[in-house]
Amino acid sequence: MTTTNIKKTSKKNRLIYAALVAASMMGVIGSTQTLAHAKGNTDPTSSSVVTNVKALQALKDGDKEAFDTSIQLGADALVVGDYEAAISAGVTWINDFDESQLNAWDALALVRSPEGISTEKATAIYNNILALYPGTNHQVTDYERDIIGLVAIGEDPTNVNGTNLIQETIDGIADGQGDIYAVMYGLLALISADTKGIGDYQSEIDTLTTRLINMQNSDGYWTDEYGYTLDVTGMVMQALGSYQGTIDTSTSIFSAQGAVQNILLQPDTGEFLDPEQGTDSINSSSDAMIIAGLAACDIDPDELGATVSPVDALLSYQVPEGETDAGSFNWQPALTYSRQSATQEAVYTLDQFDYFKANKGSIYNFSE
Repeated sequence: MTTTNIKKTSKKNRLIYAALVAASMMGVIGSTQTLAHAKGNTDPTSSSVVTNVKALQALKDGDKEAFDTSIQLGADALVVGDYEAAISAGVTWINDFDESQLNAWDALALVRSPEGISTEKATAIYNNILALYPGTNHQVTDYERDIIGLVAIGEDPTNVNGTNLIQETIDGIADGQGDIYAVMYGLLALISADTKGIGDYQSEIDTLTTRLINMQNSDGYWTDEYGYTLDVTGMVMQALGSYQGTIDTSTSIFSAQGAVQNILLQPDTGEFLDPEQGTDSINSSSDAMIIAGLAACDIDPDELGATVSPVDALLSYQVPEGETDAGSFNWQPALTYSRQSATQEAVYTLDQFDYFKANKGSIYNFSE
């Protein structure tokens, strides 16, 4: 999906854009809202704006098929209505997914949802993780992911078929080892284990927090070694938000909020654009990570000054009821790339947003 910055276009293009906006106000908005009302959603205005932007772009590009699809899918998606219903639909899809493929991120999404996780699914995920160990081809991020999943379902990550995942993590990121992913997932994993009472990892948590703060660039966001910004910035904010309280952490979060609001946010769509990538890179997973990061830091993603709610923008990727894979999330509107991970990330992001709304803190804090 592409977006247009009206301030940067020529006078001729601004006039064309204005005409299209007028057409949208008279026709596109009416079309999506009318269809949504017919399908039972009596308050579709906020979400319909997301659809209108997508439909408007298709109209501008002369893509009739994309225009028609955007209108219809937008009206269908509006039936979901709100983020709580979206969580429920996403949880249903995960619960119906092949149990042999469920992993630690499914565990987090299910456990932190209002519905919770069933004994059947927790057992399936535990057995799937057990089957991975012992092994010789693991990255440190594998250990970190599985620590989070095991803690979420109440299992011991210090003895997984004889493998101590926490010790493997500590060894893998000691003495400055590990890239930004290893550091941020390591921080989340150790916070999860520490708050669950599995051990005292405060020293390691302090060290990793300092490392992440030192990786922040002067603009306020984080970038990995490949030049990608959104996912890593969102995940780092989740990690820092899970461990707030120091002046350095608060300063880092404040700077990150400014970067998200002033550099990454696309106010006309509610989505987020990687400053190092093109608009074709916009996707639900990256949107989700930024939203989760903001919510984990007690920042309302819907109060950033965007015309469209970022949460509504994320919900526009959910497959509507009656369609194949209903409840899951597309990675991009026309792409089904990595449906499982896109759905995991969207659901636990909405879980984190739900925690924020309820003033419950981080989904990685298991002290309750």
